[in-house]
Formats: sequence, structure tokens, C-alpha cells
Amino acid sequence: MEMSSRLAQPGRLLRLAAWGLCLIPLALAGERAHDVTGAAKAIPEATFDRAPNRADSKSTRSRMSEEELAKEWSQARVFLSEHAPRRLKQIESIPGAPREVLKRSLVRGWRRVAELQSQSPELYATRVKEIELEDQVYGICFSLKHGRGDKAQLQSELKNSVRNLFDAGLTERQQRIAILDKAIKAQRESLDSDTKRKDQLIEERYHIVSTEGVEGAYFGSKHSRAGASPGTSKDPETEPDSESPLH
Repeated sequence: MEMSSRLAQPGRLLRLAAWGLCLIPLALAGERAHDVTGAAKAIPEATFDRAPNRADSKSTRSRMSEEELAKEWSQARVFLSEHAPRRLKQIESIPGAPREVLKRSLVRGWRRVAELQSQSPELYATRVKEIELEDQVYGICFSLKHGRGDKAQLQSELKNSVRNLFDAGLTERQQRIAILDKAIKAQRESLDSDTKRKDQLIEERYHIVSTEGVEGAYFGSKHSRAGASPGTSKDPETEPDSESPLH
């Protein structure tokens, strides 16, 4: 009786769901050199495997209304039904409040993945492949756990899926490094350009500040960094690049 009452607690159901859904994908994520430590981060990372960074949009971090959740869950559900059907089925079998918590987390994760589609189609395709492979791993482990199918064949399939998932993780990291290399190259070119035109830019900014007064010199203004030089990048502290695919 006491055990039943414990299992009935929403928090306990949520932890059990996270553990059941995510143990294997989390272990694989660790092998792919991501800092995932324990089941506390399990649900969003199990399906999407990426935590939000500071470049995430305000809407991603803000609390969704019930109407927003219902609308976006319907879109996320279409994605999950195509790319992670096994875990979607398990999630939808969870009763009550814990399921709603999972849905909110999954919607946030789905948003981050969906944004990649326009930002970096290649990286998006890799992330989708990883999600599909993680779902395969989950399905095979579920079958092994419950004695469904030929054990030797399932173990062979599991090893192959793990290998493919690891390879996809390497590809993703290569793509992210390439994106960073491109950004660094652009920054270096901008720095070289501004350095060569240093005297000219100083005169331009002096003119702006002397004309507009103190208001022309405040931190983060269009005159302090980016605005005075077409080649200069955004100030990362005042103008975060919401289009960055490194989510």
C-alpha cells in the first residue's frame, strides 16, 4: 500500500518516466562528449539532446500558456511521430501532470531543433538522424528488457545502432566546428579591416560623439562598435545572434 502511494506521486512518476525513457540515450550522449550527468536532465535531452544556450529566443525560455502549449505540442507531436515514435508512445502513456511537464520540455527542445532547419540544413539533418537513431536504441532496449524478439539479433541491431549514433555524433561535432571556424574567419577579417582603417574609424566616431554628445557614446550604442564599421560583428553582450545554429 505504501509503495503504491509513493508511485502515485507526480514527482515520482516523472522521475520514473525520465529514467525509463532516457537511460540509454543519456549514456550514449555521454560517449559523444556532451556534459549530461544524471537523469535530472533526462527528458528534453533524451529526445533532442541539446540544452538551451543564452542565444535562445525569449519565447523559448518563457512559460507557455495552455493555448500556446496545445498549439506547439501539435506541431512537435508531428515531428516526434515521424522521428521518435517509440518514445512518443511511451510519453503519451504517462498519466496526468507528469505528462504535461514532459510535453512542455519536449516543445522547447523541438523548437531548438526546428530552428536549425533554416539556420543550417546540414546540421538539422544530422540532428534529426541522431534523434531517429536514439529512438531505435530505445526501442531495441525496450524489446530486450521485455524479452520480445530474438535476443542475439536484437543485440546485433543494438550494436549497429550504437555505432551509427556515435558516427552521427562525430559528424554533428564536425559541422558545429565548421560553423565556428567560419565565424572566426569572419571575425578575423573584420578585425583586420578595422585595424587597417583605424584612424578613419576613430575620426568617424569622434565626429559622431562630438555631434551627438554623451548619447552617442553609451555602451552598446550604434557608434561604440558595430554601427561605425560595416564589417564589424555584433556586440555579443548587447546584440546576441539569435540566428546562430549552435544550439
